Amino acid sequence: MADVTIRELTKKFGESRALAGVSVDLPAGRITAILGPSGCGKTTLLRILAGLEEADAGTVRMGDAVLSDPRPRVPVERRGIGMVFQDSLLWPHLTVRANIGFPLGAGRGDDPRVERAANRTEVAEFLDRWPSGLSGGEQRRVAIARAIVAEPDLLLMDEPLSGLDANLRVRLLLAIRGIQRELGVTAGYVTHDQEEALGVADRIVVMRNGRVLQAGTPEEIYARPATEFVAGFVGLSSVVSGEGAGQTVRTALGEFPVADAADGAVRLAIRPESVRVGSGGPAKATVTKAAYRGDRWLVTLESGGEELLAWSDVGRGPGDEVTFRIDPAPVVVAADEENE
Repeated sequence: MADVTIRELTKKFGESRALAGVSVDLPAGRITAILGPSGCGKTTLLRILAGLEEADAGTVRMGDAVLSDPRPRVPVERRGIGMVFQDSLLWPHLTVRANIGFPLGAGRGDDPRVERAANRTEVAEFLDRWPSGLSGGEQRRVAIARAIVAEPDLLLMDEPLSGLDANLRVRLLLAIRGIQRELGVTAGYVTHDQEEALGVADRIVVMRNGRVLQAGTPEEIYARPATEFVAGFVGLSSVVSGEGAGQTVRTALGEFPVADAADGAVRLAIRPESVRVGSGGPAKATVTKAAYRGDRWLVTLESGGEELLAWSDVGRGPGDEVTFRIDPAPVVVAADEENE
């Protein structure tokens, strides 16, 4: 196992900038989720890692080996990489056994590693079937088995759960996490789904417009988002304006102790689970929207001209008057460049 180190990667397609000086690390033996909206550059980054795309500038290293600087130094087939694409991309004229064994070479379907990979992904009972006879989830498991059959040094996954229903995605997400831990392989996992990233990753890299906005553990990204975009993209959040003075921020929702607030105008991110609705707190609000989420309600509150998302254990409807308090204190976030 080795760390993967990416430094100052840039890439343009014509006039379109895909990557703008991206520097990230994929720690050895861990899953790093590369998270961001469509078009942010995450798939381009993954393809450069795999050797399928050439960067305009920057370096990629795996341990002491230079993979690209920016031209590929090591060809795709010698990088020790397994890859799972958005589509399963199984050979329709090959059995499941032959598909899984394909990276090992022609006629290697009887290699013991094929059955090991099939057992790890729970597709051993399908080894002699054709891909057309499998469900979408089963095909995706076969694709994962094919990616790990050669026991790669680096496992790359590009939206591996796209197009699957919610329950199947959860089951496969747990399976991927278990397989990665069993193998101890270094992994990069590209997704636009923040729940997937939070559920599968040891580390998350949030990207937007070809740049890295924040990198850290899932807990760090969620609890201490660095920008307005990160606060809104990784989980639900309300961002309100305030005025910092010492270690206090004054807002239309009240005053909050915020240790890292500078004097002057600041922006605060408030997670809905921090808003205690009906707590008998000093603040009052009007419910403007409500959506039932199974075990609770997600409501939008209006107070002092600000909108605030909150969870409520009691059904609320538009027009209801409620009290609330915010606990713990909000988090200071930076304004995004596009909003400045």
